[in-house]
Amino acid sequence: MICSLSSRRSHGPKMPLRQRIIKTFVNALRAVSIFNYRQAIARSYAMHHKSRPEFDWQREFQAVQPAPDAFKPFATRRDLKSAVVSSSISGITSRCYIPETLYYFEIEPKLNRLNMRLAYSDKCMYSRLLGCGRHYKLPNTIAYNINGFLYDENYRPTDDETLISLCDSRECIIKPSLDSGGGKNVVKCIQSNNRLIETKPQREGVVKFTDLLEQFDKDYVVQLFIEQHEYFRRLNPTSVNTMRFLTYR
Repeated sequence: MICSLSSRRSHGPKMPLRQRIIKTFVNALRAVSIFNYRQAIARSYAMHHKSRPEFDWQREFQAVQPAPDAFKPFATRRDLKSAVVSSSISGITSRCYIPETLYYFEIEPKLNRLNMRLAYSDKCMYSRLLGCGRHYKLPNTIAYNINGFLYDENYRPTDDETLISLCDSRECIIKPSLDSGGGKNVVKCIQSNNRLIETKPQREGVVKFTDLLEQFDKDYVVQLFIEQHEYFRRLNPTSVNTMRFLTYR
């Protein structure tokens, strides 16, 4: 009887149907993501061998130190091709490179509560989260559109006419505040009296600044164009290049 109870408790209560469906859906997305990552690594690996057909990765990796003891639990799941690609980029041959499939789907979820990331995904909230009397340097924001409502830099309600006058003859950046990254749907523009002088990338058939705003519909940010440091401009002068720091417990 004790063994029976112990066995039941080890399995825990039965998961509700809704949670089981969500879990199945999440696992399916995870499987697709892992497949896509591995396909990308395979393509990079093939390109690397095309440029360096003489490279013998098995011989190279037999000569280097073994992976750290911390990697042993994942040894059968580590993708050696990922380490080959990383080594070809850095010039340092090592088995210590962590594959993205292992990092994104095993390490990161254990170090972070991923359900909290949505609170930090809205670019309209950056000034509230990071401004607050601290000395963070943020782009000069002219307006926020939050769920269809327009606000000025101080989160006070405003209108299109005020926004047009504030952006007049100034280089502005308009970008989505949600589901945006890597330059996705970012537009640089200059306008005068609601007439667009220039847009990058070009928007055919759009001649008014207000028409451009209507294309974004809602949930977007209007900021002044920034000039980045010469050091970062060397990487790519047409984008905003950043450095990312990761802190582990």
